[in-house]
Amino acid sequence: PLLNADYIVTNRNRLPAIVKYGMSEKIWVNGDHYQLKMPGNPQLTLDEITAIVNFVEFRYAKSTRLMPKDSVALLLNDTI
Repeated sequence: PLLNADYIVTNRNRLPAIVKYGMSEKIWVNGDHYQLKMPGNPQLTLDEITAIVNFVEFRYAKSTRLMPKDSVALLLNDTI
């Protein structure tokens, strides 16, 4: 349920941590709720996480804003 997903737009700053650490809480996406465990990917590098976040935003949220690597690093540090 990612295409045009409101969750991506409203939770942009959480995306790096979700990619790296995963998530298991219930979320609402375009009016539907989901509670499936998404495993983290702690082995990914900062460059890889940045690329994934930017791809997801570009492809599924139709965003043209890139999240810089330094912003991804700051957001990941804020979740520790």
